[in-house]
Amino acid sequence: MSMNQPRGTGSTNPTDNTQRNAIIIVVVLAVIVIGAILLSNRNGDDAANTPTTQDDRPAGANQADDETFAQEGITLGDFVAGNALDRDSCVTQTTNTFNADDLIYVGLQNSLIPANTPVFVRLYRDDLIVEDTEEVTSPEDFEGCVWFEFSAEARAEVLESGSYEAEVFVNSRPADVVSFSVR
Repeated sequence: MSMNQPRGTGSTNPTDNTQRNAIIIVVVLAVIVIGAILLSNRNGDDAANTPTTQDDRPAGANQADDETFAQEGITLGDFVAGNALDRDSCVTQTTNTFNADDLIYVGLQNSLIPANTPVFVRLYRDDLIVEDTEEVTSPEDFEGCVWFEFSAEARAEVLESGSYEAEVFVNSRPADVVSFSVR
């Protein structure tokens, strides 16, 4: 740089500073507003995708009429508990009271479940999770009854005296609850 040319001092015209500050403020406010909108939409989406827990709804609250199930081609029958299975593997001799040494069957009656749709049951005792059954799926569309068994031989701790709820999950969403007690 030549000595005869003026050098910048780093200061600007006060009018330029006011305009620049106003632009910065507008940009910062726009970023805050857009960020808040995006964050609230993301939180809303997360809330919509949060699985319902057993405590989110009363026992016996049937979710089988959920529009999402119908859109997925899922039609669920009644979810029941009983002492036996018939020749079509449907739960029979329905009851809500069992002895500690009884086989307890819970199942969906006459349902239509598309191929590769996972189904499992979560068992609660006195509102505490006892266990989840293994997930079952069919490689083909399935029409019929789906059942799960709880027995003293397999899991003696499951059949202690108390109040139980079995909640069936279809495609990772709660579908129905059946309540029963063990003496």
